[in-house]
Amino acid sequence: MIEIKEVLRLRSLGAAKKRIAAQLRLDPKTVRRYLEVGEAHGIVSGGGPEQLTDARLDAVIAELKKPVPHEHGEAWRACERERTFIEGHLQHDVRLTKIRKLLQRQGVVVPYATLHRFATQQLGFGKKAATVPLADGKPGERGREHDRRRLAPEERVLLNLSSAPRPQLSDTCSFEPVRTPPAGPSW
Repeated sequence: MIEIKEVLRLRSLGAAKKRIAAQLRLDPKTVRRYLEVGEAHGIVSGGGPEQLTDARLDAVIAELKKPVPHEHGEAWRACERERTFIEGHLQHDVRLTKIRKLLQRQGVVVPYATLHRFATQQLGFGKKAATVPLADGKPGERGREHDRRRLAPEERVLLNLSSAPRPQLSDTCSFEPVRTPPAGPSW
């Protein structure tokens, strides 16, 4: 906002577009765009700083900050038409590259970038899974995962953990230490 005001102030003092761009370290095209909008609101080169009223500056800034509507292209519309197909395959953990190939077999040609953008924005693709809850430890200690076997049922509900206990390592297999002879020549 300050740079817009400064561009218009320098122009009202009669400075050239390229000099304004160099002085403010802006692209000349950006300066030109600011000045075109300023001229549409009555701010002219060499007219003096008194022409920079608050009402004019507000109107120029509002017009420049107005978001430009972005229309999606034909590929996006093709993704919208095939939404249920894409969504169904994503629910079955099919990769986007494979979904794109399947769409191509049906005659729907969509760039991967558009398919990825559509899947992330519209279908929630790529959201990370919840992290493992950690127990708070004493200062200086690392947090540790909640042991599901030792939690009371109400704690499991609070942490949204399943009620089925996880098997312990000792339940599934056992390890015994094995001594190996030292390496080296044996004579």
